[in-house]
Amino acid sequence: MHQTNSRTIKLDQNGTVTLNQVAINVTAKDFANPAVVAWYDRETNVNVTSGNITLDAGKMNVAQFVAAAENKYVARNNAGDKHNSQSSTISYSNNIKEALKAMNIDIDANGWFVAPKSFTFEMTASANNNDASAKLPITVTVPNGKDVTLATVPSQSKTIMHNAYFYDKDAKRVGTDKVTRYNTVTVAMNTTKLANGISYYEVIENGKATGKYINADNIDGTKRTLKHNAYVYKTSKKRANKVVLKKGTEVTTYGGAYTFKNGKKYYKIGADTKKTYVKVANFE
Repeated sequence: MHQTNSRTIKLDQNGTVTLNQVAINVTAKDFANPAVVAWYDRETNVNVTSGNITLDAGKMNVAQFVAAAENKYVARNNAGDKHNSQSSTISYSNNIKEALKAMNIDIDANGWFVAPKSFTFEMTASANNNDASAKLPITVTVPNGKDVTLATVPSQSKTIMHNAYFYDKDAKRVGTDKVTRYNTVTVAMNTTKLANGISYYEVIENGKATGKYINADNIDGTKRTLKHNAYVYKTSKKRANKVVLKKGTEVTTYGGAYTFKNGKKYYKIGADTKKTYVKVANFE
């Protein structure tokens, strides 16, 4: 037996309940209505796509910034007809807490924080009649706020040993740009395994993480064990040296295999710019 809102609901032996009548409250949406939401300056009644406010304070509350923004700017639903425009209501939301946390600003449980000299957050206005919405980025200036220096991401310079494409966090290739071999790239200190289970380095630019990744195999290489004695080649016909790599030797290879003119596949070995390659077949 399960008691809900003073009604007794009986479950069968499989734990299933059969209801004779179910009441669901649904708010109708008029998606055919061409209404759009736009932001306006309250004083000038001019349409705006960005805003700014200035507040003088030290420790402040999130609500103060939101109130200041809403006192200066208002959103309206410019509906297809006057009736809808007047009857539609606007709901407001904002990402001010997320914006402050991104700057390492601590906010207590009641919304109080020590304001930085400047930051930007977004106000979002949504119409109730058709889900139309509009965002307004607002830059906040606090003359007597504290100086905030955004922390940079620890990084290191690495040499690309094999031409490398960029990938996103889902291991999907980003565009057609690539870093060519023997060039250097600034990356995070540690690798990250993406959705495909492969390790990548995130690219760092100006001390910031970019969300672009390079396959670590193109930088650090992969250790492989030779299953056959192997020569080191310069081209498909010429050996790079007189060295014979013995079976059982662990060799670091870089990136994917190259196909030479003879149709055979070779791995680049050696963390240098020398033309030193070993046949893939020697590792199989």
